[in-house]
Amino acid sequence: MQKLTLGQKNLIVGRNSTGKTRTLHVLASLARALSSPQSVMPPSGNYYCEWDGSGGQSYIYEYVVEGGVVKSEKLAIDGKILLDRKEGGIGEIFFEQVNNGQFLPFQTPVNEFAITMRRDTLQHSFIEPLHQWAAEVRHYYFGSSLGKEHLAIFAPNMPPVDERDPNQVVGLFKNAVRDYGDEFVNAVVSDMRSLNYNIETVEIGFPVSVIPSAVPPGINCVRVKETGVRGYVDQLTMSQGMYRVLALLININYLVVKKSSTCLIIDDIGEGLDFERACGLIGVLRKKADESDIQIIMSTNDRFVMNEVPLSEWTILHRVGSTVSVSNYINSKEKFDEFRFTGLSNFSFFEMDYLSESGEVEK
Repeated sequence: MQKLTLGQKNLIVGRNSTGKTRTLHVLASLARALSSPQSVMPPSGNYYCEWDGSGGQSYIYEYVVEGGVVKSEKLAIDGKILLDRKEGGIGEIFFEQVNNGQFLPFQTPVNEFAITMRRDTLQHSFIEPLHQWAAEVRHYYFGSSLGKEHLAIFAPNMPPVDERDPNQVVGLFKNAVRDYGDEFVNAVVSDMRSLNYNIETVEIGFPVSVIPSAVPPGINCVRVKETGVRGYVDQLTMSQGMYRVLALLININYLVVKKSSTCLIIDDIGEGLDFERACGLIGVLRKKADESDIQIIMSTNDRFVMNEVPLSEWTILHRVGSTVSVSNYINSKEKFDEFRFTGLSNFSFFEMDYLSESGEVEK
């Protein structure tokens, strides 16, 4: 795959089987590698990744995995290599508190990443920004159930909610209300109402559509009170589209009120929604990115979604055999700008394969 450059707001488009979902998987896999030790090492992979840090620094992390074994691994900040690991897990890493800064040798098991195994805020604080970024990355499949069938029982000594698990919406909602109260609930209600879901409130409670004797006592779900409707609508009887929107907004608003600096990866955004709500949801997400420290990376091949997002935020994937080429405003600015004067819709830019026709895409 060619170099992929991402901004604050991103829409990845491409025809079926060009690699949209695969690209998002690769980004999520990178976050897992950086955030925690791997229970299962991927069989192969060759990564070269660069971040612009909040302080203006350039972070470059690269690694090669073959046959489930890490062959090489390197971290450089502003051109200075601070971690360099070779075959056999042997390498050098910079110790900040030894002799006012010194490189010392280390050896890490060949089936583990040194960047997670060597995490130490005292000696290797330069690793922390990447770990913090990776720990906050969230990956959602909008076309999935997003935990619609997952209910929850809250009891003492229960394991903590895994906020990275998109299925744990009930537990996440409970934590958000506990920590942020009405600020969080009002944000979710406001966003839902902006998409013409006329709800008065959202809460967790017993599923009203279930016979009490048929389920364990104390079970909880997400439920909403709609304007003009006497009772509640719980997540089990809620339409799939409405629930997906609600679940996604619960997750995102929690990150916003937490003031998290994070990356949201959303596959097939708008899947299953009508035109108005698909466009409205895209507008809400783009506004969240503008008003917070959240990066949004979405994928789609839905024409309504494409027309709602400016071409400057597009990344177009083209696949020939096993090679995926990348076109965006950065590497094809002239052609993107040229198309704006045609008066055609954004979807036409994609449907006409404008870049290929103009010779911008390498064959």
